[in-house]
Amino acid sequence: MDRSEQLKRSLQQQITKTTLLPVSAVVTAVRDEECDVQLDNKLSLTSIRLNAGVDGNHNKYTIYPAIGSRVLLTSISGGLDSLVVIKVNEVNKIKWQTDKGLFQLDENGIRVKNNSEELATLIDELVQAILDMVFTTNQGPTIQMVNSPTFIDLKNRFKTILHAG
Repeated sequence: MDRSEQLKRSLQQQITKTTLLPVSAVVTAVRDEECDVQLDNKLSLTSIRLNAGVDGNHNKYTIYPAIGSRVLLTSISGGLDSLVVIKVNEVNKIKWQTDKGLFQLDENGIRVKNNSEELATLIDELVQAILDMVFTTNQGPTIQMVNSPTFIDLKNRFKTILHAG
């Protein structure tokens, strides 16, 4: 019996059209909206969906598992060609995308954007505009803000939370 036939029979024993019980596996790779896993019986599966939908809809909520972590899989249709992750033990990234924007949380921080603007960039530009402000007084224009270090500190603190793509 060749490897693909062995894999098919092994999975069919675990996933049938009538039971649809979840199967535990360990994540070996993650890319785009799919992952590769290894079952407890050491068989490897590739291209397991992280989202149930395959209709090309851009409105999605995706949880990306950490490599080496456990996930639960099930079949949407009862067949082996529609396996999807339904539970993630360790999260590496969370991404919520709509036609109007994106919210992402990962090891770099939080990313929030709409179709034309990114929150981290806007805050950075705001702080820079404040630092560049010049006021005219009775004695002429101001040369330097007294509290510039405060704004520079705020700018750096925002960068620890928010990130731009």
